[in-house]
Amino acid sequence: MQNKGFTLVETLVSILIFGILSILMFQMTSRFFQLFTISSSKQSVNSSFIKAYKEMQKDLSITDSRYVYSYKIYLKNIKTRWILFPVPTNKNGLISGEGNKFNWQRIYFYYLNCTNSNCNECKNKNYSVSKEKYLENEKYKFCSDKNLIRLIYDYTAYNDSVFFPMALSEIGKNISSYTLSIDSNSFPSEFEYEIKGYNKIPIIRFVEKKIIAKDIFDMDITTNSSNVNVKILTVRKDDIKKELNYGTADFTKSPASRFVEQIEFTTTSKNNN
Repeated sequence: MQNKGFTLVETLVSILIFGILSILMFQMTSRFFQLFTISSSKQSVNSSFIKAYKEMQKDLSITDSRYVYSYKIYLKNIKTRWILFPVPTNKNGLISGEGNKFNWQRIYFYYLNCTNSNCNECKNKNYSVSKEKYLENEKYKFCSDKNLIRLIYDYTAYNDSVFFPMALSEIGKNISSYTLSIDSNSFPSEFEYEIKGYNKIPIIRFVEKKIIAKDIFDMDITTNSSNVNVKILTVRKDDIKKELNYGTADFTKSPASRFVEQIEFTTTSKNNN
C-alpha cells in the first residue's frame, strides 16, 4: 500500500528550509529599511545643504572679499560662527554703482544660533581664548541643533574708501549687538557709531531675519583677497540616535564622526575693483 503524507524527516527538512528562507528574508528586509532610513536621512541633510549653498553662494558672489569679516577676525563677545559682508543690491535686487565702482546698499550677516536652551556646549562656550586654540581645539563637538540665520541691514552711511572699511570694522567689533539680541524686546532697529573724522550718523538699519537652514553642526569660513571658502557640517541625527547617545557623542571622533555630512564651496568675488 502506497504511503500518504510527509515523513518526519521530510517535515523537519521543510521546517529547516523555511527557517533559513525566513532568516534571509528578514535580513534583506531589515537591510532594505536600514538603507531606506539612511537614504531618507541623507535627503533631509542634502535639503539643508542645498538651501544653505544656494543662498550663501548667491550673496557672496556679489560682494568684495576684501570687506568680508568673520569670527576668525574678531573672537571676543560672540559665541558662534558668523560672517558679514556688503552687497551692492537694494531691496528690489537692483545693483547700484557707476562704472567699476559699486555703491554698497546692504550688509548681510550669516551666523549659527543654537535652538536648544539647555545646550551646555553652546551656552557655556568661552571664546575669550587665543586665536590658535579657538580655531583648532574649540570647535563644536556635541551639538547639531543650530540654525543658519541670515540678517539683512540697509547700509545708510558713506560709501567712500576711507569711511566704509572703518564702518565695517566697527560693525565686526560689535557683532554681538546684532546677533545675540535680535530676538529681545529691546533690540534696536538702527545702529550708529562715532567714527573718527565723521559725524555720528546711522550706519545700518535692520530689515529682515531669515532661517536659511536647520540642524547645522558647524560652519567654517576661510577668506583671502579674492575668494571666500565656506564649509558647512551637519549630522544625521535620526541615524545616530539608534546607535549612540545624541548629546554626549563627540562628532569630531569615531564612531560618531561617521554620521557627519559636509558641503564645501568656494566663491570668487565679482566686485574686487
